[in-house]
Amino acid sequence: MCFSEFKITRKDKVLKKYRGRQEEAVIPDGVTRIDDKAFYGCASIKRVIVPDSVKSIGWAAFSDCENLENIVLPESVNAVGNNAFNGCKNLKNVTIKGNISKLSLGMFFGCGSLESITVPDGVTRVEEGAFGNCSSLKSITFPASIRYIEYGAYKGCSSLVEIVYGGTRAQWKRVKKMDTKFIPLKCTDDVPDSAGEGGDTAVN
Repeated sequence: MCFSEFKITRKDKVLKKYRGRQEEAVIPDGVTRIDDKAFYGCASIKRVIVPDSVKSIGWAAFSDCENLENIVLPESVNAVGNNAFNGCKNLKNVTIKGNISKLSLGMFFGCGSLESITVPDGVTRVEEGAFGNCSSLKSITFPASIRYIEYGAYKGCSSLVEIVYGGTRAQWKRVKKMDTKFIPLKCTDDVPDSAGEGGDTAVN
């Protein structure tokens, strides 16, 4: 790995810009932040390896990386900026291990190859357009910690057929859901009446 591919600040170890052309970008250990637009429009990369030292990912950090297929956010990540993966149209696999509290505005907007995603425990809010126009998205799994699903969170998800929720049906009814208008009518939710029980019903 040639570190000259990365522009990193000396003091704070912020990755400001990626200048490589490889299919796999291995971010150097010690980097604490992936800055705004650091990988913006990098058409060559298919995989990015994020080290455990990274704590935050900036606005549009990976936006329009049209060939990016896989990303794993480690447990160290506690904040992801708006539109971080907007327009990554070939993104298929996303694993979020980080301790984030929200899926930010437009985070996965236009990720047309994404078929399923599991929102990690601890996330309380899904912001506007977080999954907007993810046309292949079939299944979303929400944790019991979720409290707000904002307007337009999954507008344009024409393939969405299942929402799975980790809490009880009573808890699900208390979630502030502003986006039910855009859930396809065929979509069902898998919400237990009580812990350990399963069931299917129309989303509301």
